Amino acid sequence: MMKIIKYLVERPTLMWSFMAAIVIAGILSFIRMPKLEDPVVPVKQAVVVVARPGASVHEMELQVAQQVEESLRTLPDVRKVMTDCQQGQAMFTIEFEETVLMDEIEQHFDILRRRVNDLQQSLPPGCVASLVLDDQMDIFGIFYSLQGDGYTSAELYDYAKLIRRELLGVKGIKRVSIYGDREETVNIVLDKSKIAANGLLPTQIMMALQDVCNQVDAGKVNAGLSKLAVRVDTMVCTVDDIRNIYIPTLDGSRVQLSDVAKVERSYTTPQRNA
Repeated sequence: MMKIIKYLVERPTLMWSFMAAIVIAGILSFIRMPKLEDPVVPVKQAVVVVARPGASVHEMELQVAQQVEESLRTLPDVRKVMTDCQQGQAMFTIEFEETVLMDEIEQHFDILRRRVNDLQQSLPPGCVASLVLDDQMDIFGIFYSLQGDGYTSAELYDYAKLIRRELLGVKGIKRVSIYGDREETVNIVLDKSKIAANGLLPTQIMMALQDVCNQVDAGKVNAGLSKLAVRVDTMVCTVDDIRNIYIPTLDGSRVQLSDVAKVERSYTTPQRNA
């Protein structure tokens, strides 16, 4: 230690150069240091979720995980790929090298998204669109709870969406997420005896429901020098609209859905996103 001190004392120019470099580095570090209450934490990783409903854990590992993991490992600057296979889905956590600059991490995320899109074509049948989560650097600084006696979950969710829309207009707010909402669903319970009495098949009812929800291009009509688009309103908006759907039978008659099935509005079970 004494030799180092003696060496620097005998060379004052070198010593003052070191001192100036340390002071300048300290000033630059102080200027660039985050001063927010909840600063953005750099996270150089992303998560890819591939879902295949009905597949077992073993099938997800052999038919999906191996193929996806091998492709993800060929991405540039990938440090580690961790795979978690569950019933009907596989989750891949991709960590990038620490040497990747924050200015370049978005480019790596873009390459990852394109690679996942290319992989979608080669995945086994039954795989739904893969999900890429690359926004893990966002920090939620404030949490609010919305409650209301006498209001249904759907009404509270509508008010929550209204509040979110207003908050997103506030300067400095990047994202507002809603958690705890209950996903609504429409349950159609078929009566086997009534279906058989009317000569219907469950597939006929399924096809009728699909057809009534499809948008139909009715073409255009010439009106002098102009062309008017013709729109066929087949949108199903309420539960009563679903009950009033008519299903054609094999003998040419029509049966209303409410005559052969029970249609009711409910919530998805088990509850998710709680």
